[in-house]
Amino acid sequence: NAILGSMVGVEGSVPVFVPVKIQSTVPTNTVPGYVAGHNRYNKDDQNKPAYVSYTITMEETAELYFYLPTDYPREVKLTLHKGEETTSMGTFNGNESACIISLGMQEAGTELTLDMEITTAYFYVKPNQDVFYCIDWETFDGVMEFLAKDQLEITEYSEKSFLGTFTPSIEKELVMTTLPYDKGWKIYVDGEEVETYKALGALVSFYVEGNAGQTHEIKMIYRPNTYVIGLTVTLISGAILILLIILEKKIKQIRILRAVISIPVPPDFSFEELEENPDQSSEESETVAEIAPPAEKQETPKPTQSNPPKSSKKKHKK
Repeated sequence: NAILGSMVGVEGSVPVFVPVKIQSTVPTNTVPGYVAGHNRYNKDDQNKPAYVSYTITMEETAELYFYLPTDYPREVKLTLHKGEETTSMGTFNGNESACIISLGMQEAGTELTLDMEITTAYFYVKPNQDVFYCIDWETFDGVMEFLAKDQLEITEYSEKSFLGTFTPSIEKELVMTTLPYDKGWKIYVDGEEVETYKALGALVSFYVEGNAGQTHEIKMIYRPNTYVIGLTVTLISGAILILLIILEKKIKQIRILRAVISIPVPPDFSFEELEENPDQSSEESETVAEIAPPAEKQETPKPTQSNPPKSSKKKHKK
């Protein structure tokens, strides 16, 4: 209802989903409580199943829908009772069932009971909330007819842009797109950029102002901040490279910057030959070593030893 209200540009919601009044709410094998604005239920006897059951009576023949509002979703098993007939309706708030559940076409005057079997430690429900709905097809058809009048007609498009025309039926009309909201989307109406808004907390929307019945040119371009930053860095890097090429000779005259700007390479040096003959560099180094004269060896002086004095021994005659 809130989505349709935003789409037609009215405050509040459009009552397409009409609530069905709950006659009774009966918990079974549960311990009730109240936490953070929610009725809380948990099992009393852990060995027995625990339920919260709703009973309603259909006022007219229509398809019945179920949705349980809660800020703390917990998966429950659904079982629908209609007289002696019992039908399993799957689960609610599971991995793939956190959505509006259809309970099928039901005839006027039929009494229905829906059991919600608790499968977790706790189960939270917002009090005094509608959980059963039927569609008011007359209102729905009126909304669709209104939306069909004012459509954004796309004439050209690419991966990051859309070009089209829009003819509003009122002087200031809100255009809500199906594009996920991102600040990178830029909207232009007749060449002038307009402010974007986040509709329903998720979609890109904008206003078109002017006389009713006047056709406007709409252009939508996706230009995120990362794109602008990347383009700026690229342009600055290119400018620096061109500047270095122009001033290379002058910069080389500065001794400190020579090694930064260029590395001297012999004119006959080839990287391709080096890759084909990887041992060439080692052979050249050996050849240079053979041609180069050996370094003179410096002899370490030997310490001089003084001849020890001859000991004079007197011969004693016997």
